Amino acid sequence: MFWKVWTINFKLTALLTLIASISIFIYLFFPAKLEKQALSAIVDKSQSIAKLTAFTIGPGVYFEDMDAVNDGLAGISQNKDVIHVWVLNSK
Repeated sequence: MFWKVWTINFKLTALLTLIASISIFIYLFFPAKLEKQALSAIVDKSQSIAKLTAFTIGPGVYFEDMDAVNDGLAGISQNKDVIHVWVLNSK
């Protein structure tokens, strides 16, 4: 009933406002969500690489076998996502 008394100018303005609001929401929401998912994936992968590194070279560090440590680091360096590896001994 109210739709019939509204002018065409008001209808078009309301429609364009609705479309603009939806467009702005999509423009802001989805990139932020994708960035959050990407950061979560990076954190998960880095934790996996850290655990793999500790498992691979841990015994070599404990027994001070540098050949085992170098072999483990050589295998880890094949991963394209690894740039630096720090190995710290708590002794």
